[in-house]
Amino acid sequence: MVRHLRLTLTVGFGLGPGMLLPFALAFSLSTRQSDTFILALSFSVLLLNVVVASIEASSIAVIGEQIRRDAPLSARTLVRFALRNALQGLPACAIGVGSLLLIYVWSSPDPPELIACSLILCLAPVVGMASAVLSGALIAHERTSLPILSQGFRSILPLIAVILLPQMPLPLLCLLYPLGELVRLILLIGPWARLRRTQQVETRTTLTARGLYWQFASTSLTQANPVVDRFLLAGTGLGSITAYELADKVSFAIFQIAYNFGLLQRIGSWSTAPPEDRLRLFRRDLLKIALVTLAGSIVISAIIGILLMTPAVPEEWRLGLTWSLIAVFAMPIAISVTSSIRYLVILDAQRLLLPITIGGLIVNAVLDFLFLEWLGPIGIVLASIPTRAFLLVGMQLTISRLRRLET
Repeated sequence: MVRHLRLTLTVGFGLGPGMLLPFALAFSLSTRQSDTFILALSFSVLLLNVVVASIEASSIAVIGEQIRRDAPLSARTLVRFALRNALQGLPACAIGVGSLLLIYVWSSPDPPELIACSLILCLAPVVGMASAVLSGALIAHERTSLPILSQGFRSILPLIAVILLPQMPLPLLCLLYPLGELVRLILLIGPWARLRRTQQVETRTTLTARGLYWQFASTSLTQANPVVDRFLLAGTGLGSITAYELADKVSFAIFQIAYNFGLLQRIGSWSTAPPEDRLRLFRRDLLKIALVTLAGSIVISAIIGILLMTPAVPEEWRLGLTWSLIAVFAMPIAISVTSSIRYLVILDAQRLLLPITIGGLIVNAVLDFLFLEWLGPIGIVLASIPTRAFLLVGMQLTISRLRRLET
């Protein structure tokens, strides 16, 4: 009971600030400022989800393999591993932010401010590449509490600032986000140092990041789907991007709860399990996590529906909450897709993700265009459900094919 309560508080702090930030921005800033900050933040979040999450997943797989072999790592080995990951991740960050700015800058009412905010916010994934290796190492050892809790520091500083000092210049407000990631990095050093002191013998083996560029490419294509969504919404009038972000945050909170309570607790065991047991563990855990996420989506949608029938909800939030009634039902599929990606990384089969994600990007773009024409802006939110279903089916077929080849 105490363990579950502690995990609940940990996840609450880890997710709460990020979920509340767009609501605070929409409430405290003008619509133009809110759209600019959120659009710039989406660049940083995209790189966190592509580059930083890929490095973390690779670190879990590589370090988990060392744990299975009972080969503890020296601090020097881990630092070198982090530097190798950073050298591979920096070009991906530069290409990603440059490409996104070229796509979006023409649609912004204030391009110079968007560029400044984007470049400042994208310092977070640069710092996050180092955090990802430490986080991955702790998760591989099934020490998940601090990697979860420390995520909250990314958003808590700008959240406090936008509430207490809404007149703060937007670039300065943006700077607080990467500072929060730096705080996270510092916090993660301590548990790893304590973990090392409990290990009797350390190996000085060379760790190599496996398939990072394949993973960058496939994950970026998956994450490009919300970029396409926002690009199309940018032409539908003021407020659409903020409404999309609010709906995304509500649904993403469900995803993050499922990820942190469920998936993150199991990834370490997949990476350290004997190869012959991995698929059974994966499928058992995947079914359980997906069903619990579906139950959570139903409960949250009911709560949101009740709230929308009351006058207590600010008008600035109503459109986003209405869209979230649809967005939450994509989350059981989304957590299943992420679980499948993590499993394929453990199998060192990232290269097989690329054709699936290319197909997913095409499906999403076509459905976005069609649903926008037929249903208006809310159609873009609806298109995420069949898109994610396409990705899940493709990944599960790939996993089954790999299993047949092994046998």
